Amino acid sequence: MKNISKTFAIFLIALFSLIIIPNCQAAVSLPKIESKAEALPVLPRQEVKAKKQTKKSKKQQKAPTAPTQTQEKSFLIAFLLFWFLGFLGIHRFYLGYNGMGILYLFTAALFGIGWFIDLILFIVGGLPPKGKDSYKD
Repeated sequence: MKNISKTFAIFLIALFSLIIIPNCQAAVSLPKIESKAEALPVLPRQEVKAKKQTKKSKKQQKAPTAPTQTQEKSFLIAFLLFWFLGFLGIHRFYLGYNGMGILYLFTAALFGIGWFIDLILFIVGGLPPKGKDSYKD
């Protein structure tokens, strides 16, 4: 019996919210705007252009962000990280290849195949730091 009364009470509340509340009028009535053109003030083209230019100049005047310091990566450190922790992709994180590092981390270096590929790349010099052509040493 209690479940039926709770269900009935919920039904009455839902019915009340659907029928009675939308029919109530607010105490403060807002003026109706017929079209968007009436709501917006009309500005001459010169004023619009001037406003756009001031917005652009404000964006350009913002303080520049601090430049990122790119550290030179050592081949020896990269190779040692590869040799001992290569199956976790730590060398990829060190070299700046974060996406491949995450892939290596979750797949154990692509099930070992990626480790051998990176070994060949280290030998032939095909795995430089991201955005660089060579190592510092």
